[in-house]
Amino acid sequence: MSCGICEKNCPSGCINSKEKIVDNETCVKCLKCLSVCPKGGISLGKEPKKEVKFSPKRRQIIIGATALAVFGGMVDVPVIAVPTSVGYGTSLGGVSALLTMLNSCSEGMTVVNIDNGFNAGYNANQINRLISKGMEKK
Repeated sequence: MSCGICEKNCPSGCINSKEKIVDNETCVKCLKCLSVCPKGGISLGKEPKKEVKFSPKRRQIIIGATALAVFGGMVDVPVIAVPTSVGYGTSLGGVSALLTMLNSCSEGMTVVNIDNGFNAGYNANQINRLISKGMEKK
């Protein structure tokens, strides 16, 4: 059965219902496909028809960027986010982390460009200078 409901509801767009393929490299294992399937046409545990390259480190960047986006607005101190370009499977050279951080719109969070630790350090220094000036005036 390939009604396409799972494909339409997949947040990562990794399901091709016509060819009955799930791209495990882009799948975030949210299991939404299982919950929306009316006929049980998709299930876990079946072996893929072809060998699929899977990078377990991909989940690390998703969790890291999401945690930063969520907790950035929950703390009472500035947060400086630096997305990195290496080591995370389908990170697209850091673009995935960068977009997650930018789209979070967390208050109190500064996002610098990919691998731009210098600018992150500069921002931290500016924050420290503002704090020092505020303490001197009191």
